[in-house]
Amino acid sequence: MLIAAEAAKEVISTGTFDLFGITFDYFDLFVIAFTILIAIGVIRSLLAKEQNKVAIGFGGVSLLVFLFMDVIMVQHWFSA
Repeated sequence: MLIAAEAAKEVISTGTFDLFGITFDYFDLFVIAFTILIAIGVIRSLLAKEQNKVAIGFGGVSLLVFLFMDVIMVQHWFSA
């Protein structure tokens, strides 16, 4: 019980938690969620009848940045 309490204090103070030997951060969940939302937006923009090229370009660049962040994030999970 004391070990679980110490682990809970560490999660609250640092914002990270260890699961199956992989260290996750709460911010990782937001990055994944935003990546999914951006991907949905880009797909919807591409499938629209009237396509806004600026929105597609901005969404595409944002999606590439977030996908790059996801790759770096997953590499960090397995290297730590």
